Amino acid sequence: MADSEESQKKTKWTESVRSLSPVCSSPSSASSSTQQQTRLKPSVRRMQIIHAATAVISRKGYWGFSIREVADELGLSEPAVVYHFKSKTALLIAVLEYRDDMDIRQVADHLEVSVDEIRGGRNKIGLYDFASSFVYINFSQPRMVQLYTILQAESLSADHPAHEYFNKREDRVVSLFEHAASNSGFEDPRAEALAALALMDGLQIRWLRNPDTVNVVEQWEYHAQHLWKKKK
Repeated sequence: MADSEESQKKTKWTESVRSLSPVCSSPSSASSSTQQQTRLKPSVRRMQIIHAATAVISRKGYWGFSIREVADELGLSEPAVVYHFKSKTALLIAVLEYRDDMDIRQVADHLEVSVDEIRGGRNKIGLYDFASSFVYINFSQPRMVQLYTILQAESLSADHPAHEYFNKREDRVVSLFEHAASNSGFEDPRAEALAALALMDGLQIRWLRNPDTVNVVEQWEYHAQHLWKKKK
């Protein structure tokens, strides 16, 4: 009975992840009517650009993408993109901020807590449940995982425009996982948090390279249940 309920819960996760993404016009529909494009509200246009940039950056990384390619994805001119995002760096940071915000909202929705409760450390979610929610969400969006994996590696260089962003993001993420590990009652919450993140990152890299042979969810559950589920 417990396994059935867990399975239903995981299915709900995947469905809720997709439902939280805003609906934006596809590149083909965006290029079909110049008049329709000019009538779009600035907020809608910005969201279109962020989604197009996400697709391009996930394929080419920061150094390999250009504003022109993002514009081409939407059938826009380059100045039309620059009007909303003044530089490649500004567009990159907008993509990262948007995706991080969406991930937290998806996790909060699955765990049935508020975003503020997660960000403010005002929740009682244990490490296994907290980390597992990220694993299942990531499994449903491989393009996003690829985007972050590429940018994480690139941003190790101090001259990368997202270097400082990822340094601060690392501190935030470790803090959130450490809080969850503390909720679980572990003697060394930080060590457990780092171990969970290392397992997640390692499995996701193998999954991205061999998606047909590596099931990141199965592998995560195999290890995480032994290590952290006993202390939710």
